[in-house]
Amino acid sequence: MSDIFDVSIGLRKMMKSRKLTISKLSDQSNIPEDTIKSIRSGKTKNPGIQTIIRLADSLDCSIDELIGHHSGHSN
Repeated sequence: MSDIFDVSIGLRKMMKSRKLTISKLSDQSNIPEDTIKSIRSGKTKNPGIQTIIRLADSLDCSIDELIGHHSGHSN
């Protein structure tokens, strides 16, 4: 299993489930549309933590959900 998480997959999934356009997410997160496009396309593979936090907050999801991390722990 890889330790590398793919933010682009999580971002596309979260945006689709919340019916958010790039423009709307940009407005909500105060992240430029071009930055969101680069992350979604996979061009930007390692966005900064502040960007990830702002995206997760705007999408109302956890960072783990956004980056596609699934814990192996069960409660």
